[in-house]
Amino acid sequence: MHSPHPPKISRVARWGSALVATMALSAVSFTGVAAHAAPADELSWSIKPGGAASRTNFSYELEPGDKRKDSFEVTNLGAKDISLSVYAADGITSGSGALDLLPADEPSTVVGAWVKVDQPQITLSPGETENVDFTLAVPKNTEPGDYVGGLISSYVEASGGSTVVVDRRLATRMNVRVGGEGTVALQVQDPTVATTPAWNPFAPVAATVSFTLNNTGTVRARGPYSITTQGPFGIGTTTQSFAADELIPGGNATVVQRIEGIWPLFSLGTKVSIAPEGIDGSPGEPSTAATSGWAVPWAQLVLLLVLVVVAVAVGLRRGRDYDEDEDGDGDGVDEVPVPRTPVDTAPSGRRAAAPREPVEGN
Repeated sequence: MHSPHPPKISRVARWGSALVATMALSAVSFTGVAAHAAPADELSWSIKPGGAASRTNFSYELEPGDKRKDSFEVTNLGAKDISLSVYAADGITSGSGALDLLPADEPSTVVGAWVKVDQPQITLSPGETENVDFTLAVPKNTEPGDYVGGLISSYVEASGGSTVVVDRRLATRMNVRVGGEGTVALQVQDPTVATTPAWNPFAPVAATVSFTLNNTGTVRARGPYSITTQGPFGIGTTTQSFAADELIPGGNATVVQRIEGIWPLFSLGTKVSIAPEGIDGSPGEPSTAATSGWAVPWAQLVLLLVLVVVAVAVGLRRGRDYDEDEDGDGDGVDEVPVPRTPVDTAPSGRRAAAPREPVEGN
């Protein structure tokens, strides 16, 4: 089943309007406590789910066609009156997979469109609290799965004499689980691997593995994933495990993981595998993607080159010394022949006669 939430790109800042020639800056924070502005403007307020129950967010389990009434509590913590807009928006993900909400001028199609706020604009005196009622209505043809958004309180301020409009948004997350059989699916895509250069031939290097994780299912999912690296013929195989953060349906995140203890062996094969799990622990089909990269052992090659150069130099030196010894020029002194001394070969037990002196004639 395809996700009912198509992936979108999160924008924390939105600039421009061709019609009014102004610029706007919008940011959203998810919290249930006070939001503090700069001390100079004395602007501060807090939000939380209404009612007696202690909740950090809005969470509902509904069927297609169901409605739910609830409230949103806003308190002015500042020293002056404050006017806020209150509305709901669809959830999206940033590049890192963190939850964000659509800008005010971008229409919502699910949670943001299902919520109707009774008081879209409120003005609070210092210390005043307002409970803003709203109704959540799930359309009858809604597919089973998880739908994520948020209820926003927004303060828009234009600086005097400036074209910049600042939109400060404080939001509480809203999770809606629509009953039925959902799909748990996380896909690993586009893995890459690169090793860091190191000049110590006796130490391993680190590798950086990057990949995109997409939630192609209909429910919020997370799960453990493993990264396996290996050299040629499986030499130096290592496997390390990590935990993936929750990703909403239709969301995607770029994951960057550093792997230590890699011995560069020219080629480095890498495999990323994830076993997705729904928020309720329901399993999904594992997903695997593989890639390869270069891991050139520069330090080892430099060391080998040095050893070869030293060995060749020593060999040439020894060969030159040997040639000089063979040519008689090794010490610069000519050899002098030594005369042979006659050897006494008289039979054993007999004494050799002394050589006679020549007799000179008279």
